[in-house]
Amino acid sequence: MRQNENKPNDLLDKVKSLLSSYIDGEVTSEERQFVERMLILHPELHLELQGLKKTIALVESLPRRAAPRPFFITEADVGIKQRQRWKLFDWEWLKLKPAFKIMALVTTILIAVFLVTDNFIPIS
Repeated sequence: MRQNENKPNDLLDKVKSLLSSYIDGEVTSEERQFVERMLILHPELHLELQGLKKTIALVESLPRRAAPRPFFITEADVGIKQRQRWKLFDWEWLKLKPAFKIMALVTTILIAVFLVTDNFIPIS
């Protein structure tokens, strides 16, 4: 018998959970029919529905205000520019024109060949 006593309360709770969606028109046709049937059978649900509608009307009647600014500021807000990090090696020269790259490569090879060969004459 305990289960039969809880069943009407479960149905009422289910309908109460559907009331907001019912007002917004976001329920299926089956749910809409279920809510409308329960509204006819239980006057307290009708009162709750009216209370929700009044709450919605009150909220919609409030003036719209802009959201407050955030509680934190960014570097861009105060105009701080980030410092560039110091680099041990600057590899920007790799972005130079291809002819300069080839010239640098040939020069490096010539210096290496000159240092490795026996023709190297030390200055004394």
